[in-house]
Amino acid sequence: MGTNTIGRQSWTLTAVRDFKSALDEDIEWEEFSYGRTSDELEEEDRRTAFLPSGIVYLLVRANLASEALESGFVTEMCSYPKNGEEWVCFERIVLSSIHPPFGPTIARYAVEDGEDSVEMIQLRCGESLPKKLWLRVVELDPSTMAWLIDSDLSLGKHKGQSTLDDWCEIGEVTRNARNKPWKRKQLALPGPPSKSYKFR
Repeated sequence: MGTNTIGRQSWTLTAVRDFKSALDEDIEWEEFSYGRTSDELEEEDRRTAFLPSGIVYLLVRANLASEALESGFVTEMCSYPKNGEEWVCFERIVLSSIHPPFGPTIARYAVEDGEDSVEMIQLRCGESLPKKLWLRVVELDPSTMAWLIDSDLSLGKHKGQSTLDDWCEIGEVTRNARNKPWKRKQLALPGPPSKSYKFR
C-alpha cells in the first residue's frame, strides 16, 4: 500500500459509511469512519467525519458515489504523477500549523482548474507534505468487504430500529449542519508515511 522511496510515495485511506449516523442518501451529508489500517478503523474513540468536497468530486467523477454509500471506498494517494484518467492532480494552496510552533502541519489542496479541495495532515515522523498530490478513489476489494461484514462497523451489528427520539435528534443535527456547513468535521487525509503499511 505504501513505498519507502522518499519523495515518491504512494499510500491509502479506507473509508466506511457510518450507518449509525446516516441521515439521508446525499453523500455530502453522510458520515464515514476512516483509517489507514483496519485497527485504526475500529478504534472506539475515533470520530466519524463528513467527506470533503474534493473526495466527493472524485467519487462522482468515478461513478462510485452509490458504492460509497452502500459500503465505503479507498482513496489512493501519490506524491508523484500517475498515468491513467482516473488519477486527478491536486495542488497545494495553503500550508499551516494547527497549533504553532509544535502542532502538526496541515495543508489544503485544490483540484487543478477547480474549487473542490481536501485537507492533509503531516504524520508524526512522516514525510513532508508534497506540493502536488495525485488522487483516485476505488471500490473496497473483496477481502476488505469480507472484513467489513464481520466487523462492528457493518450495518448488521448496529441498532436495528430507530425511535421517535432518534429521528427528532437527527432532524436537529441535519438542520444545524445544513445551515452551518463549516461546522461539520471533515475527513482529513493522512500525509505520506515514513514506511509502508497494509490495511490488514
